[in-house]
Parts: sequence; structure tokens; C-alpha cells
Amino acid sequence: MCYSNMKLLMIVGFANDIFVYNMAKWLKAKIDKITIDIIEYNDSSKGTQDYGFEYYDSVTTMPQSFFLHYIPFVRNYTIDWDKCRQLKKMLKGKHFDIIQCHYVLGLYANATYLKEHCNRLYFSFWGGDKYSKYLGSTKLFREKIKNILLNYSDGLINGDYSTARNWAINDRIPTFYRGNFGSAPLENLFYLLEKESHSMSKEFWHIPPNKLSVQLGYSGKEIHQYIEIVEELKKYDEYKNSIHLLVPMTRDRNNEYVDKVEIALKNSGYTYTLIKDRFLSDMEVAKLRNSVDVFLQLASRDGYSRSVIEVLFAGALVIYGEWLGYEQKFKRDGFYGISVSSIENACSGLGKIIDNFDNYSEMLKLNKEKANSKYLWSECINDWVAVYQGIAEPTTK
Repeated sequence: MCYSNMKLLMIVGFANDIFVYNMAKWLKAKIDKITIDIIEYNDSSKGTQDYGFEYYDSVTTMPQSFFLHYIPFVRNYTIDWDKCRQLKKMLKGKHFDIIQCHYVLGLYANATYLKEHCNRLYFSFWGGDKYSKYLGSTKLFREKIKNILLNYSDGLINGDYSTARNWAINDRIPTFYRGNFGSAPLENLFYLLEKESHSMSKEFWHIPPNKLSVQLGYSGKEIHQYIEIVEELKKYDEYKNSIHLLVPMTRDRNNEYVDKVEIALKNSGYTYTLIKDRFLSDMEVAKLRNSVDVFLQLASRDGYSRSVIEVLFAGALVIYGEWLGYEQKFKRDGFYGISVSSIENACSGLGKIIDNFDNYSEMLKLNKEKANSKYLWSECINDWVAVYQGIAEPTTK
């Protein structure tokens, strides 16, 4: 089945998200006469990203206030029920070739009506959504989403088959198609690394040339545990002359949390670069990646972030929490990293890395060779196009 005039609806968190924007951009480039409509359940004008709407044919924002919104406590349990009801109203009288639901929240738990408005319905999990709730219950959310995936959708599109296994019921596994998000900064990295050295990028971000740069996370979300990491690093006075902390808090930032992190950094005794209050261009992100020596991915939960792929390609040493499940993903992609069981272990182990960083050079060189064009949007988009055009085969691995 191949469409020449495809009507696609993407239901997303923010329409101006970097991944939504680039996915629409590349779909427009690959599929002739595709119409891309967006329903966002958060208001992009209140978000912390700055991508435009030029690749969308329409953008509609879900109502931000609901029937029970102003009742304290109650609203925490009913917001997804309300959003589900509003979405049904918004879809009345509309039909699409495909509806793609990005980031699976509680509002989909009872959304059996979605299939009535499209020929094919797909879901994609983004990482943290597996902790979503419905009517205040994570267990209820999981039960209802499993039912939706197995009985009311045409498949799950994600980068890792384990995502599909996580949503199985009695050995029934959702139909799974492989589809990865690409990396726009990686395109700029290919260009930048030919023109700019690691030390030049460090200078751009005012990182002392005699120190190792240690990045602590990649967005403004509390899941990155910045304060917990900084408080643990404060115990190691011997590191303070050797490492410089790099803390980018531009995307998805909570200003109150940013202020708390800044206080913790000021009291830490470390030199640091805190990036806040603005959105970075793709080239600035590339320069940021190229300035990193060690990347601490110690988020309490996260998917296989493209930020990790980008710093690997730039030659950084990635230390990641074993609870993130990266080990198999690194093995599959041929990457080298260091797995740790806790923030405490990550920080205590930095001493060995500081003293012997040159010993990792060959391993980091291999990482750079592995993070190749397969992660560019121009390549990743082909799997999505094949699914949407009905020519992709589902996979069980």
C-alpha cells in the first residue's frame, strides 16, 4: 500500500519539539503530497523549545483547562480522563490515513475511539512515559494501554523491540516496527569536527583548557538529578582542580529547579558552565557536544537519548546508570561506556578516570567510528516512511 496523498495526524506533547519538527521536515521531503496535522496537548508558547511550525499543515492545541481542573486534589486524578474526552471532541468528523501518537500518556488509556478516525493507528514510547498514570494509578495505566496496543492499534514504532515486550499480555506482544529518531545536531557535528577542534569548542563554552569537562545531563528536567550529583561531588575536594562541570538546562526547563541547581553549583567549589534562559541552535548543540570529555547520564529514568549518541560521536566517555538499561543498546551499537550502580559509584570512580583519561582514547575513537550516518534523520526517516506507506514488515527482534 503506497499513498500519494497521505493524511497524517501526529498527537504530541509540544508541536515545537526538536524531534517532532525534524520528523515532519523529513517526512515532507520523503513522501509526496503528505499532509501533516498536529494536535499538541501542551501549549508550545509555554514550552522551552523554539522550533517553528513551517512543516505542519495545521497545529491545534488541546484545551489547557478542563471540567474538573479547578478542584484541588481531584484534578490530579481526572486530568487524563478530561484530556481523553476533549480529544474525542476534537476528532469528531475527521478521518486520517494515519494517526501517530508520540509519548504515551494516561489520556490514551480509554481512547479506543482513535481507530475510528484513521485507517491505521500507531504509538511510540519516548522513555519516561512508562511511568504515566491514569486516575492516579500507574498499574491501571499499564493495563489499559496494553489493551489499546493489542486490540485497537496497528502497531508500536520504536527503536528497541524490548519496548514491545514490556507491553505484552499473556505472551501477546504488540505488533512492532523498528523506527528511530534521528539527530539534527549530529549532522552539524559531522561538519563541525572537520573545522573545529575539541579545545576550540571548550573555549567557546568558557571551559578551562587544563580541566576535564564533565557534563551532568542534557535538559532542564529534574530526572537528571543535578543536585544529587553535585552534592555527591562536593565530597571530593581532590577533583576540584581537575574537572569543570557542564550543565545545560535549556530544553524542558523548570525555572524554579534551575535556580536550585544554580545555588548548588555556586556552593560546590567547582568551576562550572550553566546554560539556561535560552534555546540552543543545532550548531551550538554540536559545539556543546564537542566540548565534553566525560558525560554522566545518571537520570532517574530516560530512553536511549540521542544526546548520548551525539557525545559518543564527539569522543566523550559516557558513564551511565545501569538502571537505564543501556548495556544491551550499547552492545548492539558497538559502543563503549561505563555502567555504574549509583550516583555514589559514578562520582567515586571519577578519580580513576581523571588520572588515566588518556588510556580511554582508543575506545573513544572506536565510539566515534560507530556513531555514523545511521543516526542521521536522512537515514532514520526511511523506516518511518516504510511503515506509513504500508511496505514495512513487523519484526520480533
